[in-house]
Amino acid sequence: MGIRTLNEGVILVTLPEEPHLSDEIETINGIIGKRCDRDVVVDFLRVKTLTSSSICNLIILHKFLTKCGYRLILCNVSMLIKGIFAVIGLQDFFEFAEDRYAALDSVIQTS
Repeated sequence: MGIRTLNEGVILVTLPEEPHLSDEIETINGIIGKRCDRDVVVDFLRVKTLTSSSICNLIILHKFLTKCGYRLILCNVSMLIKGIFAVIGLQDFFEFAEDRYAALDSVIQTS
């Protein structure tokens, strides 16, 4: 996983594949829980599947950020992963962008 803090007040996270995905999102939750002062873009380019634990950790991350007035944007999400979100009723809960550039542009335009 890669975590980069960008000058625009954004944290860009590139997720690994499972089985490490859930642990990595939990790590991000720990970071955001201590210092919630930036929007977060999560890049799913390498993610092929999601476990319930990963989904729970994403919900927690979303709640941390929303409570602090910041955004969580998921990008490069495959149709399979989007289908998982749709089946469990979370397609409207999360904000999606086509790729990291569209996500970053969205954050910069609303700042």
